[in-house]
Amino acid sequence: MSSKITAICDAYLRHKVKSHKSRQAQIILQFALSLGSLEPKALTPKVIAAWRAKRPAFQDSSARRELGALISALRWGARHKMFNPADMPSIDLPPPGQPRSEWMSLDQEEAFWQHAQDWGQGTKASAKPIQVFTSLALDTAARKTAILRLDWPRVKLDLGLIDYREPGAPKTNKRRIPVPINRRLRPVLVAAWAAAPKDARGQAMGLVVGTHNIDRAFSEFADAVGFPWVTPHICRHTWACLAAQGGMPMFHIAKMLGDTLKTTEENYAHLAPHHLNQVADWRFSGATP
Repeated sequence: MSSKITAICDAYLRHKVKSHKSRQAQIILQFALSLGSLEPKALTPKVIAAWRAKRPAFQDSSARRELGALISALRWGARHKMFNPADMPSIDLPPPGQPRSEWMSLDQEEAFWQHAQDWGQGTKASAKPIQVFTSLALDTAARKTAILRLDWPRVKLDLGLIDYREPGAPKTNKRRIPVPINRRLRPVLVAAWAAAPKDARGQAMGLVVGTHNIDRAFSEFADAVGFPWVTPHICRHTWACLAAQGGMPMFHIAKMLGDTLKTTEENYAHLAPHHLNQVADWRFSGATP
């Protein structure tokens, strides 16, 4: 009745994970390659420790995520009698990692933006999509999916506006909103509009970035320009952090992000202590208690 980890992972993927391109699927496939020849009962603490030791830069948060995916696959295999449930290994998960707080300084953000413009002059098929995507991510603070689904009819160059709201899409907590086109972004969009396919009326058609999948190309770009830790989400997070440091009101930052004021204050108010300056100096302002 016992099966090797390879067989369990393969069966779990076929029944539980819709796409082998998903993050969970990639994690489980990695286990199938590295530990697949073993049976579940062979996953002792010593074996797990040796597996982790082969990746010296492996952080607790990454190990926790990957081991959690393996546990899910093994529990599924036990329920479906692919091995004796009594042989289910006891795997201790590392402690949860601290929330990620990486963001670019103003100098780094400006350098990263310029790298994207230079990258866009390259000959790779992904060069222009990376330039446009990165420009939108840094200058509109939109989420990755919203940017990748943005089409030209919702870019109003004459009004200086981008409408990230997707017609017919159900409303979720990750709200999409219209945002202004700032002066740095405008020439990038004008050039992209000129290169986009046009309909019979001369209106640009299709996706602004030109693709629904940017992950691999973005990672390649970030690695090549010396920012391997930067992700699309860090671009959004950077916008908010810099805006808070620049003294922008929390209410306006929340509007730009499409978040609630409460969420925005929880995440970014600590970066803007100057918004309490007037309160701290009340006794010197002539106000009476």
